[in-house]
Amino acid sequence: MLPLLNQIRRAKAYKQGFTLVELLIIISIIGTLSSIAVVTHQRIVKKSHQNTLGLTLNSGARKIAISNIDGEEITSENCLKTAGLSPMGHFQMSCNQRSDGESIYDISAKPTKPIGVGGLLSFDANTGASCWKTCDANGSGDSATLSINHLSLDGKCRALKKKVTTYDCNCVTKPVETCNRTCRNEFYYCCPKHGGPCSSKCVRTKCTNSCRTTNKTTCDTCSNTEFIEST
Repeated sequence: MLPLLNQIRRAKAYKQGFTLVELLIIISIIGTLSSIAVVTHQRIVKKSHQNTLGLTLNSGARKIAISNIDGEEITSENCLKTAGLSPMGHFQMSCNQRSDGESIYDISAKPTKPIGVGGLLSFDANTGASCWKTCDANGSGDSATLSINHLSLDGKCRALKKKVTTYDCNCVTKPVETCNRTCRNEFYYCCPKHGGPCSSKCVRTKCTNSCRTTNKTTCDTCSNTEFIEST
């Protein structure tokens, strides 16, 4: 009889299910595991994009070196074609000359979607030297910003930033004459032409000019652009 009663009690206990506290604990555990899974998945996806973009930029650097050996001319218009870089699934490419008259170019790879990954390939069209890196990116499309905009070509691939300083140049100094005219009233003794009493209170205006010559220097504004290591 007692074993049967114990079985009935256990069956009733099983039918009671989980308590509210137990359910809250389970939900909390599931939420934590879900958050960890999402972060891990995002990290894996980002790493995958970095690896794919890195292989693409490395291939572009090799093609630029080959083109330099073959004596091909590289310009802003054909540098993407020379590097074999065209818009790919998750990235759009653009090529810009670093400064007017320089032979250094920067190819930017910006994400077309907010995946947080971008890249840069910098190279010298004259020597074929190049350097590439993947980097963090904010935003997507043309408005996306990369954490690196320029790279050094000294073999260390250091991140560089553009610094523009302005200064006076082509200065010319010329003499300039400035004059001031001052006038004052003075009294004098006079007699009317048609008769009448004379007076010492006639008024006339007397003016004098004073001039002086000074040197005036005029200058143009020139600028100097340099690329320094980012701190």
